[in-house]
Parts: sequence; C-alpha cells; structure tokens
Amino acid sequence: MAEKNTFLTNQLKFREIVKNRNLLMMVMMLIGMSSLQAQDQIASNQTIKRPILSLHTGLHGVGLGLSKSISQHWSVALDYTYMEAGAEFSADLMGFRFVNSPYLKAQTVSASGRFSIKPNGRFNISAGLTWMDWNMEYGVANANALKLGNVEFSVEELGRAKLNSSNSWSVVPYLGIHLGRANPKTRVSMAMDLGFFYTNGLHITATGTGFSSAINLEEQKLQENFSTYRVLPQINFQIRCKL
Repeated sequence: MAEKNTFLTNQLKFREIVKNRNLLMMVMMLIGMSSLQAQDQIASNQTIKRPILSLHTGLHGVGLGLSKSISQHWSVALDYTYMEAGAEFSADLMGFRFVNSPYLKAQTVSASGRFSIKPNGRFNISAGLTWMDWNMEYGVANANALKLGNVEFSVEELGRAKLNSSNSWSVVPYLGIHLGRANPKTRVSMAMDLGFFYTNGLHITATGTGFSSAINLEEQKLQENFSTYRVLPQINFQIRCKL
C-alpha cells in the first residue's frame, strides 16, 4: 500500500513538472515573439524617422544634402552643390604663345526620389529635377607682341577672344543610381551617386577685340557644334551621418 502511494505521489510530481515546463516554454515563446515584434517596430520607426545629413564632392563641386526614408523601399533627397574655379596658363601653338584663362562658376539644387527593390537595399534607382545656374568663360590672348618684318603688332592690337556660356536656374531632369542604404546600419556611412542630367544644350556667345574680333563671325558655327552636348554626367561621393 505504501509503495502504491509513493508511486502515485511521484506520478503527480512528474505531471506537475511537465505542466510547469510546458508553461515555462509558452512564456518564453511569448517573450521571444514580443521581442521580435519590438525589434521590427524599432527598425520600422528608424527607417521612417531618421533623416541623414551628407557632405558630398564630385564632378560638379562640393555641397550638402539631406535625405529621409519614407518607407522600406522609398526615400527622398534634397541636395545643394557649388563650384567656382579659374586658372591662367600659357600654351604654344605654331610658334606663338597664347595665354588661356578658363573660369567656371556653377550651383545646383536637386530634388529627387529613390526606389530600392529590396527593403532598405544598397542599390537605388534615383530620378528627379535639378535647378542649374552656371557661368562659363574661356579667354585666349597673345602673350607677346607679334612682329612681321618691319611691322609689329602689340598685344592690345592682336586683341583677345572669349567664349561665354551662361544659364540662369533652368530646370533639367536627372536619372541615375544611388549606391547606399536609405537607412544605414551605422551612424556614419558612405554612399555614391552615378547618373546624368539632360540639358537644353550650351548657348555660346563669342566676342573678340582687335584682330581677334573675327571670332564673332564664327559664333553661329560654334553654337551649332556645342548645342549637341546635352548630357552632363554626374558622379559624387558622400559621407553621411544620421541625425
């Protein structure tokens, strides 16, 4: 009889242990599921709410950008770029020395949308509109006076030729790819843009003084040659920081 009671007691204890173990496993599963849901919610919130400030440099100068992810696949960006450069150098041509003086000042404001095929993927298709403002000049003048026999022409008489192209805030489309996550996993990250702007072509103005004034007659021909250059490539590298 005592052995039977002991057996029943042990059986009850075993059932209690199994019951408590099953209950513990259920509690652990619920905690795990809650943790995964919380992580997904945190990731979702980060993707939607964390804007990114970027410093970029490339073919069109240096600038600042601000981007923000609005979903797992879509993000928007606003960028400003500025460039100003000038130089002066001499070159020899057919025994004559010429002074060349190129100058460029340009600035752009771009608004674009980016689409990632994979959620928060590194490869994004980028398209948008860009407001462009630029002024380009290229001047050429003789470095020295020219002597032909007994006749000498001064630098002022030989004159100076100049080509100019300017554009005041025209709107052009942009298409390219953006290599970088819309929501980086680290606070500081790198990214790159590759693409092109499609412009209306370059409008050329040719002016000259002295003997170089003959370039005025070539303005129409120069305009026809440069009007075919409508595509401007875009490459820039970015250092980004989550705000």
